Order: sequence, then structure tokens, then C-alpha cells
Amino acid sequence: MGPIRALHEHVGQNGRNQIARGILVEQGDGVDGFEGKGHLGALRLVQHGPGGPLHTTHAGIGIQGKNQNIAHGTALFEQAEVARMQQVIAPVGEDYGLSLTPPARALFHQLRAAVDASHRFQFSSEARLYNIGRMSNAVLNWLMEGDPSIRWQAMRDLKGSAERAFRHEQWRIAQTGWGAQLLALQDPDGRWASGIYTPKWTSTTYTLVLLRSLGLPAGNQGAMRACRLLLDTGFWEDGGINYWRKWRKSSETCVSGMTLAVLCWFGFDDARVDRLAGHVVERQMADGGWNCQAAPGCGGATHGSFHTTISALEGLMEYERFRGGGAVARQASAASARGREFLLVHRLFRSHRTGAVARPEFTRFSFPPHWHYDALRGLDYFRESGAARDPRLEDAIALVEAKRTPDGRWRLQNRYPGKTFFEMETLGEPSRWNTLRTLRVLKWWEREEAE
Repeated sequence: MGPIRALHEHVGQNGRNQIARGILVEQGDGVDGFEGKGHLGALRLVQHGPGGPLHTTHAGIGIQGKNQNIAHGTALFEQAEVARMQQVIAPVGEDYGLSLTPPARALFHQLRAAVDASHRFQFSSEARLYNIGRMSNAVLNWLMEGDPSIRWQAMRDLKGSAERAFRHEQWRIAQTGWGAQLLALQDPDGRWASGIYTPKWTSTTYTLVLLRSLGLPAGNQGAMRACRLLLDTGFWEDGGINYWRKWRKSSETCVSGMTLAVLCWFGFDDARVDRLAGHVVERQMADGGWNCQAAPGCGGATHGSFHTTISALEGLMEYERFRGGGAVARQASAASARGREFLLVHRLFRSHRTGAVARPEFTRFSFPPHWHYDALRGLDYFRESGAARDPRLEDAIALVEAKRTPDGRWRLQNRYPGKTFFEMETLGEPSRWNTLRTLRVLKWWEREEAE
């Protein structure tokens, strides 16, 4: 039995003991490893010299924790039939850990994968404590007391209502509530706030992005007028969207992705939509992500951006649904698969190099997100796109579950500064938007797990 299988099977049998957090992998005179922090076990690379403090380094593969079960940890690795593996019990600071000296670089990588796998399993075992079964009737009733934009999605995604019923509720978005308020604020020329992309967040672009999130049905007359304005004003010779032609020689990738999503959601049938989808596909980077600063003359970025990637992925998802086939749709599907892998490599909100949280705001859930990314938006995309369940999503699932309040709801944790026509929810208070989205993500996750 190899170390990966041995460690994974052990944690699978007794996940809450989290024996993996007591495993230290030693190289030379120091103990190199990942340090677990808090409930979510945020990781960072650390090194512990004999008797010295922890500090950041660029080597190491273990997980250091307190109260290790040394005897059990030793017995675990005795099952791993790895030649020349040394098993020693060594003092580490005030704690004791199981120190393993790998005989070769290949074994080093094997052990890293083993510890990594057990760390992910910790999250999935904790996740079962907060399953969708905890969604009380009170929480569902509270969602159903909200705006039509909340109700129709709760009916579709949580209650399992018949399509005729939730479509009727969706139709009401244009008649009453937040959607009707936004439509009433449209300028006579079809714009909002007299602007195409600015001011943020009341311009035509961001109002259409919000109306898509609300679920305003396709074909709405006001939305279709505005969609034409976006294309007529912004469509550029490279096939993307460029509102800044005086100083930009190429289109803006993030805006192109958002615009593609809006056009396809509302069903705006125009040949330029296909060119726009092709442009978004072409802008994908080698690592599978997208970055608006990677376009020629825009900064020379070499690594994908979470923000741009989610806009591109949502746009391509809507395009595939809108067109349903054809060469560009097949290209969009392949690009989307690579884009999802980019997010998975990052566990949806972590650095792929250190395992640390990439940016604090990725762990704070906002609505509307506008162009911003966070882990909940990433999870909701995976759910909506029909992607398969992947263990690399478990960090984000655990993050979502940790934020549930005792009454089974989620708060509005973040708001991005800018102009708004009105506020839908109060910062720091229970949020129907965040509760709706987290519950449907958890429902999707558990259904995939059961299958």
C-alpha cells in the first residue's frame, strides 16, 4: 500500500482526528511543512529549525499541528511499503510530531500529495455536519418572502417547483420589485445613468449585468434595446468590446466576457455575438485563465486573474446555452474546461504556489459582485455550468459552510464602493442572495456526492 492510499484510507475512517495535521516531513536539519490555521486550515509554507520559530520558506510538504497522536501516526505509516523510508519520533518546539525523511524527490512529491489529499478530506468530513438537510422551513419561507428575483430561483433550485410555476414568478421580475425598479430607471435612449460602462454601478453595462443576475427573462424590450447599444458602441475590430479606443488598441477581456453573458442571456441574436465569443476564447492564457492585463499593450500579465476568468467563464457558459452547437460553441466548451481547471488548481480562492488565501475579499461574499470574484461566485458557476464534483472544491465548500449563522442563513459580508440606484440588502445583515446561492450550491454538492 503506497503512502497516498494509506493516509487517505486512514483519514477516511477517522477524519475528525485529523492525524494528517500531525505529520511533519523532515529534510536536512529543519522540519519543512504547511502550517494549518483555524477552522479552514489555511495553508502557508513554513520551516521549523530545531528549537527555532516558524517562518516562511519555499520548501516543505507537511502539516504541523498540536496534540498529535504519535503512536497512531507511526502505525499508519508502517502500512506504507516504501523502501528506505525512515520513521522517527522527533521533538518539534513544544509539540511532538512524526518526522519522515524521504529517500528521493519522487517520494517527496508522493508524500505531498498524500498530505494534500488528507487535508481536503478534512473539509469534506466537516461538510457533512452542515448538509442541506439543515435548510429549515423557516429559512425557505424567508426566501419566499423576498423579491420575485429571489422567489423564482428558490422555487427552481431549492423547492423543485414545476417549470410553469417558477417561470410565472420569473415573469413578475419586470412587473414588480427590484427588476421593475431598474427598468423604470432606463433612459429614453435605452441607456442607464446616461452611460455605457460608467458610472459604476449604475451604467448600462452593470445594470444589465444585475438584471441578468435577477433573472429578467430573455427578450425583454428594454434589455434588448440596451444590448444593441452595448454592441453598437463597444464592438471592436478584434472581435471584443472596447470602449476606450483613444488609448486602447485591443478590447478589454473582462468587459467582453460580461457583455457576452448579458447578450446571450437576453437572447440578442446578432452575428457579432459569435465573433465576441470567439474573441473571449482567443484571449485564454496558457494557464487556462484569463486576465484583462494580458492583452497586447495592457500590462503584460502572464498569470490568469480570478476576476477576469469568472467573467469569461460565465460568458462562455451563456453562449453555449444560447447557440447550442457549432464550431465556436465547441471551442467555448473546451476553453471552459481549461478555465475551470485554472480555478480548481487554485481551490477557488488560494495561491497555487503557497496554498494561502489569494486575496481576503475572495472569502467575503457580496451581492451583486459586479466584476469581482469570490469563492461563492466561483462555486455557483460550477453548479450552474453542470460541472462534475471535484475534491478540489472542498476548501470552498468548507468556507461557505463555516459562514452559516446559527439560524441557517448567510450574511451580506462585503459591498464594493460605487454608485447604486438602491441597495437591495443591508451590509452585515442576513442576505437572501447569499443564502439562496449557498443553499443551492450545497444542494448541488450533496447530490453530486450521493451519485
